[in-house]
Amino acid sequence: MADKPPQLRPWGGRKGCAELTLSFVVSAVIWLSLVTGLYFLAIFLDRQFPSEDTVFTVAITGVTGLELDPARDVDPPTALSPVFSLTFQIDNTGDSDYDACVAGLSRAEVSYGDAFLAAGSVPPLCAGEKRRSDRVAARASCENVAVPRFLRDQLAAELAAGDASMDVKVTMPTYCWNGWCGGAVLSCKPKIGGGTSPACRLELGWSRLPSFFQYFR
Repeated sequence: MADKPPQLRPWGGRKGCAELTLSFVVSAVIWLSLVTGLYFLAIFLDRQFPSEDTVFTVAITGVTGLELDPARDVDPPTALSPVFSLTFQIDNTGDSDYDACVAGLSRAEVSYGDAFLAAGSVPPLCAGEKRRSDRVAARASCENVAVPRFLRDQLAAELAAGDASMDVKVTMPTYCWNGWCGGAVLSCKPKIGGGTSPACRLELGWSRLPSFFQYFR
């Protein structure tokens, strides 16, 4: 009589399958608990130690030399000699890790459309962690600036309506953040006459590099 081939049994039997199932469930519970715990820890730390972008603002508190009257303009238009009173401030209250500064030798340029109007140096100012800097005054000026007629007419209409804004670009030769130092530029668009100024846009020098190089910063 021929021998019967051995019968194969499921690996581990019923007990082995139950143990595997229990181990999987326990691992899944532990993993979900860990993820949930880290999620709520991140929310707690974010509320206790908020870290938001630093806010740079520039206000135009006064201006002379922009006496524009399209009806009396000659051709070519009379050159302008504008003087802008500027006020700078840094709001760093949302950053609990780093100071924020506008370093010395920084320079501001004021323009309208594509027309350059004035320039001047910006005094250094700093805001510590979770602090707001004092307001710092500066002046930008230029003499005998030629502005195209269509821009003069447009600016005169906006000034009459109380809705004129200027482009202010602040070039900083040195700006340090998160252990990196390099050049940076603030692009601002304050209204003439002060009031609430929109936040400036900060562009760091390394942000212009390809993403491959940014990775190693």
